[in-house]
Amino acid sequence: MFDSFLYTHQPILVQNLLLSTRGSIRAFLREGSKMKQVQQKIEALEFDHQALEKYVDTRILQVTASALKNIDYYKSVKIDVDKYDSATQLLEHFPLLDKDIYLEHGGEFFNRKYKGLIIDGASSGTTGVPLKVPQSLSSVIRESAFVWRQLKWAGYQKGDKRMWLRGDMVVPLNQKSQTYWRYSYFENMLLLSSFHLDETNIPLYVKQMVRFGGDIIQAYPSSIVAIAKYLKLNGMKYPGKVKSIITSSEILSQWDRLLLEDIFQCKVFDWYGLFERVAAIGTCEYGRYHQLTDYSHVEYHANEQGSYELVGTNFNNPLYPFLRYKTNDYVKKSNQKCPCGRHYPVIDEIIGRERDYLVTESGPRLTMVSQLYANVEGLVAVQFIQESYCKLDVLIVINEAYYTAESQNQFLSNIRLKLGNSFEVEFFKVSSIPRTKSGKVKYSICSVDDF
Repeated sequence: MFDSFLYTHQPILVQNLLLSTRGSIRAFLREGSKMKQVQQKIEALEFDHQALEKYVDTRILQVTASALKNIDYYKSVKIDVDKYDSATQLLEHFPLLDKDIYLEHGGEFFNRKYKGLIIDGASSGTTGVPLKVPQSLSSVIRESAFVWRQLKWAGYQKGDKRMWLRGDMVVPLNQKSQTYWRYSYFENMLLLSSFHLDETNIPLYVKQMVRFGGDIIQAYPSSIVAIAKYLKLNGMKYPGKVKSIITSSEILSQWDRLLLEDIFQCKVFDWYGLFERVAAIGTCEYGRYHQLTDYSHVEYHANEQGSYELVGTNFNNPLYPFLRYKTNDYVKKSNQKCPCGRHYPVIDEIIGRERDYLVTESGPRLTMVSQLYANVEGLVAVQFIQESYCKLDVLIVINEAYYTAESQNQFLSNIRLKLGNSFEVEFFKVSSIPRTKSGKVKYSICSVDDF
């Protein structure tokens, strides 16, 4: 919609009306009585361990039975369903899959016996070729139920105003006016453009956000952190009041979470999900990550660094199932129980994509690149580009008043401490970090392999 002639060539008022119409249609399809039924079901499972386990087993059996019966790719898979004592044992005898297999055999995973509305969609393609994933309407409805539950955990109540700062190009890139936001009347939501964020425009964003009086912020980490860093560098707190911030679609570092909570004076709730819908991790009221076992079944495959790849099986899309899908996303597990009392596994840390790394001087990967810049004064945004061993290009957006020679020396010291003393490092000052088509920022781009 946002790149269509109909939208881009309209005055702002008409664009607001188009956004409101879009919001009302989406709500009609996604948020009606069927979604409320799903919400009631999953909320009833949160604190009932036995009911949750029974539900998970039932969903696994339903998904595997449907795959064997309706999906061409699995017709060659010979599995005696009655042979296994549990649903998870049965699932483990299905082959592991990854994105390359789906790209090669995509048509073989389509359930041709499905009758109903088909909604086309695709992953963002941040790490390569976008993966086209058709979805059933029931899949879209169930996804909405889980997202709204996370909103509820974050304190959202009916009637609250929301501010949306993600990858939607609600403002055309070539717009000349300084109105970098639009308004959806139906959703009571202010939609702000991530693509126009820079030091010159951020004060305008803050002024409009305060004027709107939003209760909840839903944002890409890179977008809302850019505002927080600007405010911090100028000795300010956010001058409005919000209940909470919900981040998703990018990795939120520990330092950025603390920064947001300090500047906005509220709790931050991070959400992890994929367009393939094979895993979801939410944040409860106590700030702990939970892998949502009622959303999908997840296996944890350990790597040599002590973290675990998420391998997920989708419960919610009978049209195009993903069974034992290797996400290439990694987490660190926790053995602790959460005081919230929910019966979901606790996750200590979301590390993210295995590709989001830099290769150190001695060969191992550094995945948490935020360690390199967390304490650098005056730094607004950064991107690391490594195209050869022991050489690193660093794109930096800085606040000239605070980024000093001492800041750069600290930055260089961090890099050499974590990556190696022989690293050749070159800094490039830029006005902004390039965003992907989906509006995300890649903090590291590495084209070399570890040893």
